[in-house]
Amino acid sequence: MNGIAQDLRTAWRSLRRAPAFSLLAIAILALGIGVSTTIFTLLQRVVLQPLPYPHASRLLNIWERDTFAPPQYPNFPVNAGNFQDWQKHCPGFEHLAMIENTGLVLTGHGRPLRLHAARVTSQLFPMLGVRPYLGTFFTPAENVRGKDHEVVLRYGLWQRLFHGNPNAIGKTLILNQTVYRVVGVLPRNFYLPGYRWLFPMTIPGNSPQFQLFKPYGYKAFEMKAGEGDFNDVVLAEMKPGVSLAQARAQLDTAESRITQRYHAAGRLSVKIIPLQSAVSRQARRGLWLLMAGAGMLLLLVCVNLANLLLARNSARMAEFAIRGALGAGRARLLRTITLEALLLAFAGGALGTVVSAILLPLLVAQARWSMPRLEHLTLNAPVFIFALLASILAGILSGLWPALRLSKLSPARWIQSGGRTASEGKQSLRAREWLTASEIALSTTLLIGALLLSVSLMKVLQANRVFLTQRVVSLYVPGLAHASLQQNHGFFRSVLNKVEALPGVTSASLINHLPLHGEDNVDGLRIKGRPYDPHHIIPLNVRYISGHYFQSLGIPLIQGAAFTPGRKNVVIISYNIERQYFHGRNPIGQLISQHLGKPQWSRIVGVAADIRADAARPAPLTAYFPYFARTYYGNMRLVVRYGGSPQALEAGLRQAIWSLNPQIPLPPPRTLAHVVMQAARPRSFEALLTGGFALGAALLAGLGLYGVIAAGVSLRRREIAIRMALGATPRKIRSLVLGRLGMLTGCGLAAGLIAAWLLMRLLSSLLYGVSPSNFWVYLGAAAGLAMIAILAGLLPARGASRTDPGQALHAE
Repeated sequence: MNGIAQDLRTAWRSLRRAPAFSLLAIAILALGIGVSTTIFTLLQRVVLQPLPYPHASRLLNIWERDTFAPPQYPNFPVNAGNFQDWQKHCPGFEHLAMIENTGLVLTGHGRPLRLHAARVTSQLFPMLGVRPYLGTFFTPAENVRGKDHEVVLRYGLWQRLFHGNPNAIGKTLILNQTVYRVVGVLPRNFYLPGYRWLFPMTIPGNSPQFQLFKPYGYKAFEMKAGEGDFNDVVLAEMKPGVSLAQARAQLDTAESRITQRYHAAGRLSVKIIPLQSAVSRQARRGLWLLMAGAGMLLLLVCVNLANLLLARNSARMAEFAIRGALGAGRARLLRTITLEALLLAFAGGALGTVVSAILLPLLVAQARWSMPRLEHLTLNAPVFIFALLASILAGILSGLWPALRLSKLSPARWIQSGGRTASEGKQSLRAREWLTASEIALSTTLLIGALLLSVSLMKVLQANRVFLTQRVVSLYVPGLAHASLQQNHGFFRSVLNKVEALPGVTSASLINHLPLHGEDNVDGLRIKGRPYDPHHIIPLNVRYISGHYFQSLGIPLIQGAAFTPGRKNVVIISYNIERQYFHGRNPIGQLISQHLGKPQWSRIVGVAADIRADAARPAPLTAYFPYFARTYYGNMRLVVRYGGSPQALEAGLRQAIWSLNPQIPLPPPRTLAHVVMQAARPRSFEALLTGGFALGAALLAGLGLYGVIAAGVSLRRREIAIRMALGATPRKIRSLVLGRLGMLTGCGLAAGLIAAWLLMRLLSSLLYGVSPSNFWVYLGAAAGLAMIAILAGLLPARGASRTDPGQALHAE
């Protein structure tokens, strides 16, 4: 122990004598360890950390499946009637709970407020092991329609509405013009994954936490298996000792019974995955990709530090030779160098955790749109352990090769030569050159990956710019509560009339579901004259629009014309329906229906360009029906194209709608450009971080190249002086130096290009619209790194070409 303590003191004194080197090494290590620790913090929270429930390992997310469902919809939400059948006939579950996303308009507390709410069955909170902070939770009796006028508030909403008053229990709230009684308040730390993370369909964008919960309150058509829609999320807790296979078998048996009883077209089954996997599934692959990129950056930092240590050790050969001659064994010298590297790594790790603490909130602000569970995220014990292990690994990796090189030093030969032999210096230089070539290879791989992701992001954005995004805003407008179809239609007609009359508005329209907001209102397509096969359902996204929708968004009509007022039973189809199902025949005048049961035929009057529902997936089959001629009266999105001030437009929109009904809650309008960028945020986040890794790697590679070329010039100073004394021109000297630079860069680029080609073929599913072996991307990465290499070598080459032969030889 005394020997190790002595070596630690020696290493510490050695680093203190070289403050510039020590600070540079610590800064480089802090960059690598800080970045990798930050990404690990996200990975640990989203993917690795168990959900905060007592029996998290037994919790499941259940979806339904149909053997005759289209391939793009292998899994879909659960039918409420089927769920009730499961409750009766599946004894392997401790709890089964169902959740449906909804919205409730709160009035009587100042300005109308739309709350993000959920209909839930009574077993949800017991299943999650949560106890009320105040009051109580629902009972099974309250799941009945008409007895469901009770709510449980989230802690934050209770604070907002009742200012933390414990007497809020029993108070009433006006929600959707109906009186609800507050029966409970959830604890402050209650967590339930946002609806987006539990729903098997694509719902881009942020997924806010539910603000309040109400009993499910089954509607009449939801009370019977085999009837109603498939709209609900189901969570389940298996009983102790029940396996996943047993739980799936019980549910599949129940599904088979439902199929036989109600003569369903297909054969129902279930898809079960652990809740932990369900919550993280959309972010898991991207996080592992980012962790791999951060790991490569950390490895590059270790290589760079090893290069710096080799350079420093070359200048300390005399010191090590004397220490060896005085009795210090090779093991002692090796331990000293390794301890120096570890001290640097621990200092870099400590500073890296500070870097991580600074980076983390910045990344969370960007990642909250594409990752769950980022609320109240801080550095925790597993993260500090990771930072410690990363520091130890970085110290060992960066110090091992320099220590091994030093252990081969012959003190006797060094002293006999008077310290004038260059063999050790040349060997150290060759080792540094190999390390520098590996830096270039790693940088090339990272840069190609970053460029491919960036090109993929640009392709996604280009593909989603079919419609106008500049000077177009959308505004969510809920329908009137407890109103008839005619009243809702009248309300929205008045909204359109008032908005179109506002100064600066060029057109206004309505749609039930905006582009790039996921698929919604999915029904089945039937074509008149084509045999209907219930075993092969054609999925159809149904949109209800007002007449100027295509004009407002600038969506081109390929054939036909927009709706004219008063026409009924007409439809505009997307171009992919014409392409796939009319095979070159003119679809105008043909009849289609959106219903799988008794058809209600509508005549095709136009064909519109394809519009995506998801940023990176092909556009779904879509049919547009005139809103005012249909029986749909749900919430709508107002789309406005304008030419004036956006601030004046927002104020005008609010005033126009509130003049019709002051109880309508209105969120801030959003530009269509914002909608496009929000849909691409998961890809932009990955591209941004990977690009940052690549930039850091390229700079480190440039620093390594500069150091090794400068060291080579210094080591060959005598040779260069002799060449110049014999007539070599400065140009030839520069060519000599840059030739070595070209050899190192070429070897590193070749290895990096091959590694990137192999790696990106494995990760091709992350790319959109670009080949993993795109020639121009590889050429651009190689050219960029070659430029960095030239810049790194110009200064040493210029210095070598200005060598004074007389002074250099005199110094030798």
